[in-house]
Formats: sequence, C-alpha cells, structure tokens
Amino acid sequence: MRFLLTVVVGLIGGSIFYFLHIPLPWLLGSMVAIVIYKQVFKQKTNWPKNMRNTGMAIMGYSLGTAFTIETCIQIATQLPSMLVATGSTILFGLGLGYITYKRTGISLASAILGTTPGGLTQMTTLSEEIAGADVTVVTFMHTVRQLSIVFIVPLLAMGQVANYERPAIDLETILAIGPAHLYTPLNMLIFLAAVVGAAILAKRFKVPNSFILGPLTATAILVIAGMPILKLPPILLYLAQLFIGIHLGNKVKTESLVKWPSLLPYAIGGAIGIVFFSLGIGYILTLIHPYLALVDGFLCTAPGSMPEMGFIALQVNANLPAFTAFQIFRVFCINFVMPFLIKWRFGEAKA
Repeated sequence: MRFLLTVVVGLIGGSIFYFLHIPLPWLLGSMVAIVIYKQVFKQKTNWPKNMRNTGMAIMGYSLGTAFTIETCIQIATQLPSMLVATGSTILFGLGLGYITYKRTGISLASAILGTTPGGLTQMTTLSEEIAGADVTVVTFMHTVRQLSIVFIVPLLAMGQVANYERPAIDLETILAIGPAHLYTPLNMLIFLAAVVGAAILAKRFKVPNSFILGPLTATAILVIAGMPILKLPPILLYLAQLFIGIHLGNKVKTESLVKWPSLLPYAIGGAIGIVFFSLGIGYILTLIHPYLALVDGFLCTAPGSMPEMGFIALQVNANLPAFTAFQIFRVFCINFVMPFLIKWRFGEAKA
C-alpha cells in the first residue's frame, strides 16, 4: 500500500510539473512531491532500490547511443581542447565548492559534490557512496543548478543565433544520434543482455555509478562496433525520470536542510558563475577552432545534461559532431575520473 501511494504521489508531482512546462518534469516534479508529502503529511514512503537502478540503466543506455564513430573521430582530433575545457570547468567547480564549504558550514564532501558540473542523478547517486557527504544537500544544490542552467543556457544560446533557421525538433533524435535504426528481436536481446550484464559487472567491481556507467559503456561499445541503435520510446525515458525522482525524494531528509537559506544564494550564484565561465571557455574554443561559432563553443562546454543541451543544439543548428564529442568526453571524465578522485579524497561511506 505504501509503495502504491509513493507511486501516486510521484505521478501527481510529475504531472503538475509537466503541465507547467518545468524542465525535467517527471524527475523534479516527483522528487518535490515526495518531499512535500513526507514533510506536510508526516508519511513514510517506500521505493525499492531496483526501481532507481532501472531508471539509471535506461539513462546509461540513452547516453551510450550518442557515442558513434564520428564522435570518436572528433574526440581524437580535439583531445587537447577537450582536456583543457573539461579540466578548467571541473577546477572552477571545485573552487566554487571550496568557497561554499567555507561560507555555509556544510561538509567539504557535500560542497564538492554539489558544485561538480555533472548531472543531478550522477552526483546525487555518488553522494550516497562518499563518506561525509549529505545526499539531501547535494540534491538541493544540483536541483537549483539544474533549474538555473536549463533556463539560462537557452537564453544565452538563442541570443547568439537570433537569425538562424530553426529546424523541427524530434526528441528521439536528440537521444539517439547514430546509425540507422533496425528493430529485430536479436538486436533487442543483445542490447538488453549487454546493458544488464554490464550493470551487474560494474556493480560487482565497485565501479562508481555502476548502473549508469556499466550500461553506458556496453552500449557505446556496441554502437561503435556497428550495431544499429534501438531508439527508446519516450515513455521509457519519462519512466526513468520518475523512478530516479521518486528515489531522490525518498532519500531527502528535510531536517538536513535547516541551512538552506544560507545555501541557496551560493547554489544559484555557483550555477550562474559556471555558465558564464563555460561561455568564456567556449569563446576561446572559437579562436582555436575557427569552424566553431560562439554558440557551438558555448554548447560544447555548457554544464547541463546531454538531453537538454542536445535539444538546444538542434534548435540552433549547432555543430552536432563537435557538440556530441565534447559533451560525451565531459560525461566520461566526470563519471569515470571524478568519482575515483572524490572517493580517494573522502573515502567510501559505510554501508
């Protein structure tokens, strides 16, 4: 009964955010609704971890489909630029984290995780594995950053390309750029086996964010090997948002946010700061690579998640191979390198 009530509350929150046209409605809406339900009605919620893991695997698969041969070529030819752009953005985020830690009194682990320019789901999931990190604080900081970036980046990007002819938008195209699509039972079984098997292996070998990185890696390998991509129906992507959003809301402890009034200005300021820092790095990229327009350079380094940034990139006719290469490289660095460095610095949380 408690599980069904949790589902209903999550669906109500996601539906409200969806009809209000708020970004990531099923994730943010369900999360907010669960938190309000627990706080106002003093009710407990029930959400099995396997539901969250399923949502993460779907996300990992959708990210892996963007890793095509063309993307690999872009990475190989622009590796120095990617290293500098990604490294400087991460260092800027670490600097913001240290300032936030000093000024607000939250733990250094929470501050670093809360300002690392990764996705909301990846960073909040990682915070559960890091000693001294508060998942509620990290979730709060990344939710504020996510909302700020989703609103700020389009305004800046659209301002740079007011005269561009904008193509029709296809959400599925954004989430699966690659070879021709071919649905066969064999292909579906291969991808399913690869995603599930990679998630289990990654978990067994204690890879951070295993249910994202395992499926992402397995999918990328299959795509690079020439396997036709199986596009996910939008309903699965919405369910993934819902599963993860309810999980985050279930994990939030409102008593941990007693310092939120002092934390909010730093969360918003950090989001604005990293967006404009990315714009500066994007401008430098246009000087190094003349074929990139300012909007291309900006979207290559923008710290939002790939689905939202991809939507904007298509809308403004950005250089898609360059965009995909830079963003995939950033995702891999933040998801593979940063978790190990953060765990080395702070240690693993006790189970």
